[in-house]
Amino acid sequence: MVDLSFSGNVKTELLEIIPPAKHCRIAELAALFSCLGTVEEVTGRGKKGRFYAVRLAPENPELLKKVFTLISNTTIIKERFLLNSEQFTAAADISDADDPWGQFLGMIKAVNEDGTVRSPEEGVSRILLKRDCCRRAYLRGMFLAAGSMSDPSREYHLEFVCAHEGVADQIRSVLGEEGFGARIVPRKKHFVVYLKDSTEIVDFLGLTGAHSALLQMENSRILKEIANTVNRQVNCETSNLMKTVRASERQIEDIEYIETHGGLGQLPDGLRRMAEARLEHRDSALGELGTFLEPHVGKSGVNHRLRRISEIADRLRLREQDPAET
Repeated sequence: MVDLSFSGNVKTELLEIIPPAKHCRIAELAALFSCLGTVEEVTGRGKKGRFYAVRLAPENPELLKKVFTLISNTTIIKERFLLNSEQFTAAADISDADDPWGQFLGMIKAVNEDGTVRSPEEGVSRILLKRDCCRRAYLRGMFLAAGSMSDPSREYHLEFVCAHEGVADQIRSVLGEEGFGARIVPRKKHFVVYLKDSTEIVDFLGLTGAHSALLQMENSRILKEIANTVNRQVNCETSNLMKTVRASERQIEDIEYIETHGGLGQLPDGLRRMAEARLEHRDSALGELGTFLEPHVGKSGVNHRLRRISEIADRLRLREQDPAET
């Protein structure tokens, strides 16, 4: 699949997977055919038999090749894949037990027992999805046909775009049986089933067999977590630094106010030396500020003395605003 996106890489990996069990190949075929194929009953071909036109028109030749590989590994049909083919058409007679395409339609339950064509709205027959392994094959086929996902280095988002609400409901239901909390949202004329939880998307990749993409996404998650952790630490340190700067500015304002309204000599000796140390070391944190005093004072002691200085400055301001205050 010619696509350098992360989603394209996932699909390229899934295209190479051919389930060893026949029932899983049938489940994946049914999923692919429900999105990419059509069946139409054809009349006027004679009195005997019920004839159908089977058409496949996937978005790219690689996907058509995957369909034919699954078919050739599951049925007697050995149609040759043409590299430049954009679609494929075959005739089927379900009344003929030897007709290979008629057998194919019966195998994937595209035609009901009464000969009516299964409605696209119904999705894949639940009979084909009884086993866990078949449900995983079904999800792989559905993702190949209708899925995509964002580059995990930018965002976590995996989705299936469905033309019919019934198909979207079935995908969500099967995902739910596998432990995923998928949601559905309308988008223009389609219904989108999506996952946004990074852990669930990783689990989906593992479930469907995209192990290389899984490792790539895990690496991306680790790098993103490291970047987020570094950003949080930087933001925390920046916030603490700003708090320290603002506190220092307020302390210096109080000390300078006291100095211009009676001088620092009016302070008790311990507070005066604390005020002088703060004026001399304006950018120092509280713990460091205490080391400039003799004897050294701990962080709590420095904080206590600066708070007392602030209270004295507030009393002086109040006295200046209202001289009657004592």
